[in-house]
Amino acid sequence: MVGTEISLEGPIYKMRESSYLINYRYSTFALLDKVGIKVSSENITPKFQDLTFNLSLPSKKLGDFTVFGIMGKSSSGIKAVKDSLLLVDKTSRYEEFDQGNMWITGITNNYLAANKKTYYKSVIAVTGTDNKLTADTMDMNFNDQRIYNEDIAYTTIRASFMANHKFNAKHTVRAGVI
Repeated sequence: MVGTEISLEGPIYKMRESSYLINYRYSTFALLDKVGIKVSSENITPKFQDLTFNLSLPSKKLGDFTVFGIMGKSSSGIKAVKDSLLLVDKTSRYEEFDQGNMWITGITNNYLAANKKTYYKSVIAVTGTDNKLTADTMDMNFNDQRIYNEDIAYTTIRASFMANHKFNAKHTVRAGVI
């Protein structure tokens, strides 16, 4: 078991048949570390948490909407031990820490035309990541010297539209753009 999680789901508004689903997960390693149980050979315990959600919002006139998302965060690393007796080689003076964040959130719409043979699907989503990595080495006086620093972050917006028409059981036309 890597994560401890909690989930909730249920109706938002029963007359419209709308519903929600939410899930949150937290690192079991981090929970065990907080109560004093060592679960990693590294001296910085790996940690993560994430949240996912989906909201279903049907509409009689505008089609069915969903709002969705996932967000995650993690960190791990290794810290040099500041003890002169343990500084026997280069690897015992090395430190590394990495942290990552990501998210995706968006909205979809499915619209069934009055003829019941044509439907349209639209999606717009925003995605992003933010990743940091640092590496240090420690000199014999226990001073950290930065040897590597990386910080990469970007966000994108994506949209798509698709139309589908079913002429009969054998013939369907589908077209779309991203």
